[in-house]
Amino acid sequence: MNLLIPDRRPLVNWILVCSLLIFIWASSGMDRLFSQNELDFNFEFLGDDCGISNRSINGFQQDKYGFLWIGTGDGLNRFDGKSFKIFRNIEGDSTSLIDDFNQFLAIDPKGDLWVSYRGKGISKFDNNCQCFINNYNIAKEYPDLFNYGFSILRIEADSTLWIGGNSNGLNLLNLKTQKIKHWDLPDLEKRFSGIEKQATNSIYQIYTKDGNLYWLITGAGLYTFDKRTEKFEHWSQDLIDPSKNRHDFLVKMELEGDHGFWLASNGGRLFYFDLMTRNFLLPGSGDCKSKGDRLCHLFYSKKKRK
Repeated sequence: MNLLIPDRRPLVNWILVCSLLIFIWASSGMDRLFSQNELDFNFEFLGDDCGISNRSINGFQQDKYGFLWIGTGDGLNRFDGKSFKIFRNIEGDSTSLIDDFNQFLAIDPKGDLWVSYRGKGISKFDNNCQCFINNYNIAKEYPDLFNYGFSILRIEADSTLWIGGNSNGLNLLNLKTQKIKHWDLPDLEKRFSGIEKQATNSIYQIYTKDGNLYWLITGAGLYTFDKRTEKFEHWSQDLIDPSKNRHDFLVKMELEGDHGFWLASNGGRLFYFDLMTRNFLLPGSGDCKSKGDRLCHLFYSKKKRK
């Protein structure tokens, strides 16, 4: 998998797509995105020869310094717009990356980077020493709950972490007490069975504006979770013929300001959800689909690239 950089300097927003790993500088106006059927971008490839450590990409985050962090199958990459710096596990060094394979990234309210791993705990990057604080091994404390791996969804200012991942529902970790509160997605048995039911109880992203109502990107579609009542609500989408392929297995969300967010599905579709009208939309001609059957990463940059 190569890194694609479009040569269109005046445009400022990035969208990254896992099926081809594309950076798209797009204007922030939604009317422009929906009115154009084709976008004329010229792309520059950033592959192995440019310094990225591995083509298998797990995710992206941008920290308070503007660095783009890229989790890969062989080390954690930090991109400054010109070159990559690679962080790896060093045997005997307790402050190095815990695992070179499968890093899942999150940014806390202070803009600092956190890293979770498949069954191997949680790290926080310390910019002063350019090293990692590896003190949170919840996979060891809760082996049954995190048997299939996990990732940090959101970090709150009160030292609580929302945690999700494969087949383990929604979880809230208190870093001070090291205790976890757990919820499963409701009524999955009405729509799924067997292994599919287990797989859909997976939460990949979370978003909130007020700290009470949370939007969840899951293997069973789009949900809201009210923290005060601890109740879930499912938001159904009827844009695509379900007999052709499942497009409600959502794997990625990126915000478009306060207006709404982009959704990527495991079936290869790109959707837009309008927070004002609470409706799903298809961009462009209505046939926004990746060339492969997976579209699993998006990234919307808040920094302008000079």
